[in-house]
Amino acid sequence: MFLDLSSAYFQNHFMFIVCISGLMKSIVGVAGGCTRAALTQHQARMNNMADVSAKDGSQETLVNLIALLFSLLILPVVTKSMMLTWIVYFAMTSLHLTANYFAVKSVVMETFNESRFQIFTSHYLKEGLKSRNYLTVTDVNQMENLFSVNYFDPVKIKLGASFMDIIRKRKCEEAEQFLKIYENCDYLLRVSRITSSKTVIYVTFSPKATAKTQLEALYQACFVKHLLDHPYLPAKDKESEPHLELASRQYTSKTFDEFMTSLEVMKFNTNTVTFNTDSWRAEW
Repeated sequence: MFLDLSSAYFQNHFMFIVCISGLMKSIVGVAGGCTRAALTQHQARMNNMADVSAKDGSQETLVNLIALLFSLLILPVVTKSMMLTWIVYFAMTSLHLTANYFAVKSVVMETFNESRFQIFTSHYLKEGLKSRNYLTVTDVNQMENLFSVNYFDPVKIKLGASFMDIIRKRKCEEAEQFLKIYENCDYLLRVSRITSSKTVIYVTFSPKATAKTQLEALYQACFVKHLLDHPYLPAKDKESEPHLELASRQYTSKTFDEFMTSLEVMKFNTNTVTFNTDSWRAEW
């Protein structure tokens, strides 16, 4: 809409601006469709997704009808002044964005995405194990940052990495020892220390991997992050990739069942996850 209004000031580039506007509306439409599907699935408590989707469509039709009637009343007023048009535009846009923000913040989802899972796991490793005081579903959702950007995170986790990322720059003997650590697992986790302040954790899954497998893999990855942030862990251990992989795997195998129990106690849904996982799979 901003580009559509701005096109009035650039008559020579009107067609170009309108085309860019249409392209951006298409992108927003795709993103909105994905979000709507996730929310519809969340709201279908009785596995009645079709019913919820139909009601959502009916409500949207009604809202659009009301908006049409309102626009017929307000258009004759705002079109008399370009300044008034911009004022109404910014006021309505601000109201729209604010309402959407609070609407999304009010949603409480029992399923995990990466952000919510890391919030729960970080608290679990730092405080939950000692006090047996775990975060509730509501707590995790309220703590989630809707504008979180992980580009500058010193430790990045890449789920669904290729097998090449797992064995890159490793000798045959090292690769064999590495695979022995995960001989009974449906995932492989590789710690790659890029620099002293930057680490990438690669996780690849087997074709048999389930939602529980993804939870276990990300739990181990979060524990690696916890180790790297631990002030008392010797620097040489932080720099040693094999040490981090072995220590985190041993810890995960001992504590993951208890961790899953804590999720069940706090009423989280562990049957499905919405992690940002690439589609690479490997057999070993």
